[in-house]
Amino acid sequence: MSGTGYYQIEAQSYDILGVASHDFWVLRDPDGNIVQELHGLATDPETGEILTIGTIGDELQFYDPPHKYGDTYSVVV
Repeated sequence: MSGTGYYQIEAQSYDILGVASHDFWVLRDPDGNIVQELHGLATDPETGEILTIGTIGDELQFYDPPHKYGDTYSVVV
């Protein structure tokens, strides 16, 4: 991927104990570096709190994770 001249969007997935997964999108620059990620996380509709596992009535919101962009998740509108 290095030196392609193009940004790339790729789907990635984290395995969760072999019974589930967490899927998300990654944006890579032309040199293959991760520029940004987009994660959909269960969110409490009343408090806006990110939940470990969503249930009926919770909302799915999309977040930019904090790994190198700051200390907290940013809601993507």
